[in-house]
Amino acid sequence: MTPSAQAQFEAGIFALTLEGWTIVKRRSFAGQLPAARWVKRNSATLAQRNSPQPIRGSVVEMGTWLTLEWVLADYERKRKAGNPEFNEPEAKVFMVGGRITASYTTRQGEYLSFIHDYTKFNGLPPAEADMQQHFKVSPPTVHDMILILEKKGFIQRTPGVARSIRLLLPPDRLPRDEPAKAISSSTPTSILGHWRITQMEMWDQDFVDAEVEGYVRLDDGGSGEFQFGYVHGLIDHDLGRRDGRPAAEWSWEGNDEMDPASGRGWAALQDDGTIKGKLSFHRGEKSGFVAIRKATPPKRPAKG
Repeated sequence: MTPSAQAQFEAGIFALTLEGWTIVKRRSFAGQLPAARWVKRNSATLAQRNSPQPIRGSVVEMGTWLTLEWVLADYERKRKAGNPEFNEPEAKVFMVGGRITASYTTRQGEYLSFIHDYTKFNGLPPAEADMQQHFKVSPPTVHDMILILEKKGFIQRTPGVARSIRLLLPPDRLPRDEPAKAISSSTPTSILGHWRITQMEMWDQDFVDAEVEGYVRLDDGGSGEFQFGYVHGLIDHDLGRRDGRPAAEWSWEGNDEMDPASGRGWAALQDDGTIKGKLSFHRGEKSGFVAIRKATPPKRPAKG
């Protein structure tokens, strides 16, 4: 697509510092060519002054969902992933120009909306099996669609890693008539993830959150972790169903303050997106609990 002469562009200069990639200069232009010239000139000048600090420049069309902040975040993701191209000590100028549009078919839009809604509702991306179940199609059909969406730049994923799909389109670029459809037919199907404990039968919330926000975490592969109060345990779980609901049962080993502790537990997914279950100590106390999904894991304080 050739931008019109009246199109507005924003040019930015990026530098890699000890804290990561950051925008050090930016300016708006009427037209892509003057913006590109400004980037090339200023990138070279800045690189000479700060060599061997990596310097890059980008140009994006204003009024689209692609922004300099998006480019910056993409640089950071690649750097943190260990991509040597984004840590090299020589100056480079990268041009990111033109308009990015949401050009997809109706069916592709349905998949994109489902990925967005599932992730928002469940706190983690869908697996291909979730899409197969939702759209009532075969595994090869789902996989082919994922490859198409990835090739078009609508999603990002890590091949071979479960639930690694990440939507690159913002919500306002999704088809307006599809998200509600996906939400209404997408009930929670996975109990895996990070869960914030909001209620326990045996202990009040102040105790539950004494060290960190009480949580249960169930990971792919049967591992997991939990903490409430001064009790911390590593989980070995099996997935299954309880009363027709997705569920997990586990054994755990850990500590209660400074003393070794172990026990068992279970949890079942509810229609409202919460989990309800029970944690028990070996030959000791038992407590029911309720937890809500949390997108990011809590951080345990350092011991010392």
